[in-house]
Amino acid sequence: MLKKKISIKKPVGNINGKYGMKEKGGAQAEWHEQAEKAEAYLLKTQDPTKITYTDDEGHTDLISGATIHVKEFFELANEALANAK
Repeated sequence: MLKKKISIKKPVGNINGKYGMKEKGGAQAEWHEQAEKAEAYLLKTQDPTKITYTDDEGHTDLISGATIHVKEFFELANEALANAK
């Protein structure tokens, strides 16, 4: 069983244009666009442990165009795979 809860408020609000990372925060892409890049990286590598972080918050330089912290995403993917075995 996954130990963390996933909040859908941020991506739903962002897809609807209400989160506004680009407009309000000066980000290069909206949250859901950056999350899609993290997903694509995971699909490409096929291994959630093949990522390194640049800080404790979980930012990485390995995903071009993603400035959001992705640590929780990769930890959840790793936990889901472990539980599927």
